[in-house]
Amino acid sequence: MTCPRPILALWLALGLCSAGNSAVVAGCQGLSAETVGRKLGSVLVELAKAFVDARIWDNPDCRSPKSPEEKRLCSLADDVDAAVERVNKAVDHQCFDPKGSFAQSSDFFTFAVLQDALSSTDAGLRWQVLMRIHLLCQQGAMLTDAGSKACKEVVEQSALTVLQSDRDPFNRHLALEILARGYATQKSEQLLTQLTTTATDSGDYCPRGFPSRAHSQSSTVAWSEIARGYASGKYSCERALATDALSQIASRH
Repeated sequence: MTCPRPILALWLALGLCSAGNSAVVAGCQGLSAETVGRKLGSVLVELAKAFVDARIWDNPDCRSPKSPEEKRLCSLADDVDAAVERVNKAVDHQCFDPKGSFAQSSDFFTFAVLQDALSSTDAGLRWQVLMRIHLLCQQGAMLTDAGSKACKEVVEQSALTVLQSDRDPFNRHLALEILARGYATQKSEQLLTQLTTTATDSGDYCPRGFPSRAHSQSSTVAWSEIARGYASGKYSCERALATDALSQIASRH
């Protein structure tokens, strides 16, 4: 079959087209779920590193990159495209079953590579990687069936990993905003409740980078501005963000 060229975005690029009935197992060398999944994960980590090198948090205008670092960042779309095409090829050739278990899918290995990068010593890279994990799941229709069903748990665990081990306040902010977007479950409840009683927020204003029920798109703040605020000690709002996440848990019961 002929698969449409995936639509690429620098924040996330993963488009899978279903295998046709005529797909065959032949030609699967180098196209196992683990091989293509880890390759895509590695490319997404490289993309995250390019964001860090360019010192930007929001999407650049790739029509007119402002620096050599932004130019390199924009050029990585071709690498992501190639990795996505290999996943598509593996699906077309039935090298793995896109409707099988999550542990047997390419998505499992892509997320595994990204989660490993959360242990980086670079705080900026950890932020970018967590964002990529979140966006990979947010575009659930672009994952395999198994990945779409399992990715919310992966996102929640990744956010909890950050909250349990990462002291960077901007990274913790992102983790809490992600949990408040519908990814928090009872698994997160104890830690979130603890934050509402132990976190000491400063000031009445807590910026949000994502729109939510309480905060519309028009009221959100660019991530670059939030990053500058944390760097200058302007923001401290873990209690407010944890309360947001607990509220969405309660709304589902």
